[in-house]
This record gives sequence, C-alpha cells and structure tokens, in this order.
Amino acid sequence: MTTQDIQDWLLEHRSWCMDLIRIYLGLGLLAKGIAFVVHRDELVQTMVDHDIIWSGAALAHFVILTHIFGGLLMAVGFGTRAGALIQIPTLIGATFFVNWSGGLWGFAEELRFSALVLFLLLMFVWYGDGPLSLESRLKSSEEEAMVHARRVRAT
Repeated sequence: MTTQDIQDWLLEHRSWCMDLIRIYLGLGLLAKGIAFVVHRDELVQTMVDHDIIWSGAALAHFVILTHIFGGLLMAVGFGTRAGALIQIPTLIGATFFVNWSGGLWGFAEELRFSALVLFLLLMFVWYGDGPLSLESRLKSSEEEAMVHARRVRAT
C-alpha cells in the first residue's frame, strides 16, 4: 500500500474521517464535563481566579451541562449541530478569558488546545452529522420505510 493509496482512500472516505473526529471530540468533551463534575470546586475557583464576571456555581453548572450533553449529542451524532453550538460560548470563554493569559507561544498548551476545540466545534456547526451518525441512520431507515410504503401502495 502506497502513500497515494492511503490519500485516495482518505479522500474517498472523508465523511467517515469527519465522523471519527466528531465522535472523538464528543467523547472528549463528555469526559471533560464528567471531570468538571468531579472537580467542580476547582472549576469555580478557576473562574474566580480569572475574574470571570459571571463566575459561580450557575456558570459552572452551565459549563458542565453543555460539555456532558453537547459531547454526548456529538458522540452519537444526534443533533450534532446543536451539541456543538451550545458549547461554543464555553469554549470562547475558555479560549479568550481563561487560557489567553498563557499566550500562544508559551509552554502551556491550554490556549492552543482550547482554540483547536473551538475551531472544531465551529466546523461541526457548519458540517453537521455524517454517515456514521445516529441521525443519518434514522433518516435512512425512515427513507427505506417510505420507499416500502410506496411499493405496497403501488401493488
């Protein structure tokens, strides 16, 4: 197998590759939400340390819920756009209010990582679900049922 064969396969299956990225990102955000549940006090303290105006338990719960439910929606591919969209405010906050002080070229990678996650969320708001998503499977099952119903009526 040559490099060109791999490139051709990836181009031919690029929507599957996007799905794998969506699933990985969704699971990562779900795991981050669970980690925030376990370490909620540290999350609130981080908000306070960075002088986030809306800091406190309410914002911490928003961050936790968006990561858990948005990540789950993205991982299974049901409402991917909504799952990504609800997390964008959290990632804007993480990128520009929490991690910005670390700098783009500093040793800490939090800014680059949160910016990458923000970019990927924006991409999935635009791109949506793929062929490996639950939503795609439900649509194809619904279409098959409609085709079958038309055939039954035609006979």
